[in-house]
Amino acid sequence: MNFRRRNSDFAAGGRGAFLTGASITLVILVILSLSGPKSFLFAVSRPFWEGKNLVASWLSNLGAIARTKESLAAENASLAAELSAEKADAALVETLQNENAGLKAALGRKTAGKNGILAAVLAKPPFSPYDTLVIDAGTADGVAAGDQVVADGFVPIGFVSETFAHESKATLYSSSGVSTRVLVGSSSIETLATGMGGGALEIRLPSGSDVAVGDAVSAPSISTNIVGTVESVASKPSDSLETVLVSLPVNIANIRFVEIVSPSRH
Repeated sequence: MNFRRRNSDFAAGGRGAFLTGASITLVILVILSLSGPKSFLFAVSRPFWEGKNLVASWLSNLGAIARTKESLAAENASLAAELSAEKADAALVETLQNENAGLKAALGRKTAGKNGILAAVLAKPPFSPYDTLVIDAGTADGVAAGDQVVADGFVPIGFVSETFAHESKATLYSSSGVSTRVLVGSSSIETLATGMGGGALEIRLPSGSDVAVGDAVSAPSISTNIVGTVESVASKPSDSLETVLVSLPVNIANIRFVEIVSPSRH
């Protein structure tokens, strides 16, 4: 009997609490409705409007950031294009300056009365067969096979071996198997220098010849035309000849212009 009574009391208490909560809620709604329907609706919807405004503000800021990034990307691309154009202009200026300096060097060192033909080098080792050059002057410009090829205005480096209308092939004295008459050392020993390839020539002289490293090797001429310089002198006690190694006085890889000289144009 006591158990049933406690359950009845608990149920009655639950109903009382529910009725009390419902009454309080009803009172609040009545108070809000008395303040006016608009005020009531505003109070209810205010959190939703504030949330909407917050989202709209966030989306607006996000759009502004995106536009700023696009603007910066476009500005960077424009600056990169300007920098690239400036680099290209600087490279062109440097190329023209080097070409002008090369032309002045070739023309400024010309021996009086030579009347040579100036030609640009189109190809050189390793883009042409070793110890050969391709130049942009040919028979239409007055170039003939056998003409001398001069670098830096006074250094004979080879001869014209093939000609075409507007181009020619020049073979260097250092080309393998090519023999060139030269004068060696202070005693001007006349002998033949044989090309070894790679810008080198070899001379064979009697042992004890008055030749030393650094001596000039020149072409027989009334003017001084340096063909190369002595790099080494080697001999064996059992050999009656000594080997003289000669190198061209110019770097073939750096030659951009040459002069074509012919006896008929002196």
